[in-house]
Amino acid sequence: MTEVGGLKLNDLIAVLATGAGAWSIFPKAPSAVTDLFDSEQNSFAELFKWLMVYILIWQGQGRLDMGKSLMGTLVMFLIAQVAERFSKKKANDEFDAVAEALRGPRYKRERRS
Repeated sequence: MTEVGGLKLNDLIAVLATGAGAWSIFPKAPSAVTDLFDSEQNSFAELFKWLMVYILIWQGQGRLDMGKSLMGTLVMFLIAQVAERFSKKKANDEFDAVAEALRGPRYKRERRS
């Protein structure tokens, strides 16, 4: 069976499915809890968010295996980073298309990276 970072592919898929639950819609939490995840009120908010993803994976398909859960959290983090960069690139591309349409083809600007 194929392994990724020491995890069997089936286990990795199950762990990622559990981690995807962190991106779903849950009922609103009490403000004492949401304050932990608010970057304006807590400088460690992003860390707390990823700690909660780890806990969600650990208690679910991570099957209380710390290594498997850490690997799943890391993969979820990487997926989130790639998706965020892709969405910013897409927004830049859409802006460029609108700007070019408004200015006309003779005012092409250089590509941002």
